[in-house]
Amino acid sequence: MRPGWFHRQIYTGPPDIKGRSSIFKVHLRPLKLDESLNKDALARKLAALTPGFPGLEKKAQVLQPGEKTTVAYHEAGHVVVGWLLEHVDPLLKVAQFGVSEKLGQVSFDFSRHGKALVEKPYGEASAQLLDDEVRHLVSATCRRTLDLLTQCREHVEKVGQRLLEKADMVELLGARPFAEKSTYEEFVEGAGSLEEDTSLPEGLKGWNRGQEEEGVESSLCRGSA
Repeated sequence: MRPGWFHRQIYTGPPDIKGRSSIFKVHLRPLKLDESLNKDALARKLAALTPGFPGLEKKAQVLQPGEKTTVAYHEAGHVVVGWLLEHVDPLLKVAQFGVSEKLGQVSFDFSRHGKALVEKPYGEASAQLLDDEVRHLVSATCRRTLDLLTQCREHVEKVGQRLLEKADMVELLGARPFAEKSTYEEFVEGAGSLEEDTSLPEGLKGWNRGQEEEGVESSLCRGSA
């Protein structure tokens, strides 16, 4: 194998939640924070908010000045509804099989190839039932959400204004009436230690020890010169 030529493709995926925590620790290390703030706790909290996010995906969240007000009030509605409803969690898992009282199992197999991609494995009557059921669910959810936002309009106004100033939700609305479920510890539960294992495998330990020593000696020589 000649130098500089790779015969293998190495896939480097986005960092998992432990990797995100390690990345945040690197960026938090040089910052001077209030004594009440713990950098490790902040890194874990931020990692729980961005599990599996690559850098570009985070940068894509940056808004232009003209968009901030519209998006702030739009997101304020989501925040207030999610804050005041108990069974609202981040989307972590989607069930493959759903069950409806009218339709029964509402999952269909599209794993076949060819014409199956454009064919519907159900008849017109079932399609009408599906449309009616979806319309009913969407309408009921919309009515409930509008009622909740109307009752809590002052919260929406408060959140919309303060989101423009990067406010903290606990400071705005108080602690949630339900226990927090999407924590770093629960994400990594059953995955061993809380921290990312960055140690080298046995076969690679000390592989660059000589280079490091040469680098130190070169630095000392340049300093004495």
